Parts: sequence; C-alpha cells; structure tokens
Amino acid sequence: MLSSAEAARRISGAPAPVLLLDTCALLDLMRDPTREAFAPIQIDVAKRLLASARSRPRKIWLPLVAQIFAERSDNQANVRIDATKQISRFEQRVHDVQRLFAAHGLVTTPISPSLTTSNFPLITNSLVDTYFSESLGIRRVRDIDRRANARMASNLAPSKKGQQTKDCIVIESYLYLAKLLREQHFTGRIVFLTSNKHDYSNPTNPGTVHPDLSAEFAAVGMAYAISFQMAEHLLK
Repeated sequence: MLSSAEAARRISGAPAPVLLLDTCALLDLMRDPTREAFAPIQIDVAKRLLASARSRPRKIWLPLVAQIFAERSDNQANVRIDATKQISRFEQRVHDVQRLFAAHGLVTTPISPSLTTSNFPLITNSLVDTYFSESLGIRRVRDIDRRANARMASNLAPSKKGQQTKDCIVIESYLYLAKLLREQHFTGRIVFLTSNKHDYSNPTNPGTVHPDLSAEFAAVGMAYAISFQMAEHLLK
C-alpha cells in the first residue's frame, strides 16, 4: 500500500477523476438480489466505472484507504453467504406460489435455470474483488485514530452515539487524501460514494451530504454521491 502523499503524487502525475468508495457501496454490488433498493442500472454503471479504472491510461482513479480493506475482510464473506441464503429462500417462495397456482388449475413457467444453483454469489464476489485489485491501496494515516476520535467527540457526521469509529476513520482518511491532492494542484473531480445515507446524508435531503460534512467537502472540492449512477454523472 502507498502512503496518502505517495497516492496523491501518483494521481496528480496522471490526472483523471477520483472516485472514493466506502465499504457499503462496494458490498452493495453483491448483496441479496431480492432486495428492492438496488436497481440493475447500478450494476451496469459500476461495470463502466471499473472499466474506466482498468483502462491505461486510467480514465478514473480508485483510491481505497486501509479501513476499507479491513472492513472487506470482516464483511465480504458474510454478505456472500447471506445473498446465497436469500436467493434460496426467494426461489422456495416462488415454488410455493406455483404449487398454489397449480392447485387452482393454473399453469406457471418453472424457473430455469435454478436461481439457487446460479453463479450469482461467485460472479458478484468477483466483481467486488476486481474493484479492490484495480484500486490504489492507501496505508492508514498515522494520526487517523486521533482525527476519528475528535470527530466522534464533537458528534459530527458520520459519527453516531454508540457506534465505532470506522466511518469516521474512512471519511477522515478520504478528506486528508483530497486535501493532499488539491495541494498537488490536482484540479480534477473528486467524488465520494456511499450508500450509507443514514450516517452521511442530509436528513432532509438524502441526495446531499450531511450539513456536518458540507463545509469540509467544499474545502477540498469533493462531491457527494449515493449511487453509482450519481457518481458517474458527477465524475464527468
């Protein structure tokens, strides 16, 4: 992994828009597909953004701070297991409904191929893995715990009473990187993407950043996105 300063120099040396992702946004790509809150267009956009990051020269940069890697280790396997369980549960519900239809003399089309035996967990897990492999890994900032604890003590978003400092570590790390980029005279777009609207968004307008963060985002010219589609628009 690189230091934040090294990452800023590398990005400034080959300028392209910067996408800063949190763990929630990445794991959304492989969560339970039966949930209602994630549209297929988000996968299409996520793949386009990944292709831009994989191009040479890069069309976008994907810096990921150390805390994201740690959260990946803690959560990715569980998300994959949950998706597998939910797919199986959904398919069983469909079969139950089909049997009920059949009892009324109604014919339904069987699910083919089986959702349960599909490669969804494997394919989506691979997509997330590729995001990590194409990212610019950034080491933990030396005084990041102090910064995160100060944020918690001041009760500033994304902190919440009773929560750990993980989200504060993430945002403080990204704000520091963005500051270094601007000090390197980087003028490109910087977008922070999270799906964690509860902690990061303005309570009265979820599509905008929390008031606690707005001045800090503005100071480093960082935009806020709550979906891959929104991030793609802001990166242009």
